[in-house]
Amino acid sequence: RIVGGMGILQLLSPHQSNLVPILGKRTGWDETFCKRDECAGLENDWVTITGSNGEYPFEILPKCASYLQVKLRRVTDGGDHDVAICEVVGTGVWD
Repeated sequence: RIVGGMGILQLLSPHQSNLVPILGKRTGWDETFCKRDECAGLENDWVTITGSNGEYPFEILPKCASYLQVKLRRVTDGGDHDVAICEVVGTGVWD
């Protein structure tokens, strides 16, 4: 999800593999499907963290292997999907 041009890209841990169909098989633009609620249904509640710039809070999955804070630079046509070109502005590892 991109908030104010900023977003989070998470690398899941192996124990989170059951979340791939929820997070990777459906668009985030579908307003009838809430990825957060679906993850919570599998006992994977999201938590809120503050981004590296201190401005935007983000929700991430606890115990993800790592995450990247990204800033959207542009979106280009990828044929049957859009391609987001982003700048990495912060990184993190779950403690």
